[in-house]
Amino acid sequence: MGIYDREYYQDEPRSLSFRSGGRSVVNTLVIINVIVFFVDWLVFKGKLAGIFEPDVGYVGGWGAVHTQTLLQPWMWWQFVTYGFIHSPTDIWHIIGNMFVLWMFGRQIEDRYGGAEFLRIYLLSIVLGGVFWSAIALATGSPGTVVGASGAVTTVLILFICNFPRVTIYINFLFPVPAWVLGVIMIGFNVMGAFAPGQSNVAFTVHLAGAALGLAYFYGGWNFSYLTFGDLPDRLRKSMKRKPNLKVHSPPDDDPYGDSNDEAERILDKIREQGMDSITAAEKKKLEAYSRRMKQKHS
Repeated sequence: MGIYDREYYQDEPRSLSFRSGGRSVVNTLVIINVIVFFVDWLVFKGKLAGIFEPDVGYVGGWGAVHTQTLLQPWMWWQFVTYGFIHSPTDIWHIIGNMFVLWMFGRQIEDRYGGAEFLRIYLLSIVLGGVFWSAIALATGSPGTVVGASGAVTTVLILFICNFPRVTIYINFLFPVPAWVLGVIMIGFNVMGAFAPGQSNVAFTVHLAGAALGLAYFYGGWNFSYLTFGDLPDRLRKSMKRKPNLKVHSPPDDDPYGDSNDEAERILDKIREQGMDSITAAEKKKLEAYSRRMKQKHS
């Protein structure tokens, strides 16, 4: 297999595969959300069954963003926790969010790298919660918000911006180019935001997520200066995946031994930090390696 056959070397993904892709930030985020939902569901069911006292709130009770959260600095941690909570009475909420995150997020993680993907995702959660709380305060609309929808919207918008011509099936039935889905999605949320009280969907959170995705792509942003301590690096190292293409150890008389080792280092760098992280010289080394492999196996 040549280097240009690798998934992250394509201008457009060949298909939206259902392969898990091994360990990744996306898969880890899905697992965390599912675990939190399951714990929340157990506590919620326990309250209904009388196992827990009525005043024992489920996870969403303390982790959700409230209208007043923006005015309570000691509660600002809710701007993160709400993004990992989904209502235990609406299983389709988490199913929809996690499916979209898993299906489209893997391509974006490959494009930008695991650490940068995590920064984008967490910042989108915070931005959506702050924006929702500000709008709720301004309009005098009491309530709470939970869910990863805002961050998932950012991921989907970034996918659409990077791969606008990829065919996506709306409701698994209607094929449209990705950019058409983006226009429909933003239009739907704009209309929903101007019809308050008609739905329990947090349209303003979705719009905040879409705005971040568009600004990130067209503004050429990069959040590498935001490290959140060393959390992204530690997560990236713990979830590090080896590339699908293995560089075999050459025999002692292989004149390309050092070059092969260098190619493996560059492939690891792409997997960890994204395609944009490599230099022109490193790209040429990968091209040379790809040609050698093709000649060797031809």
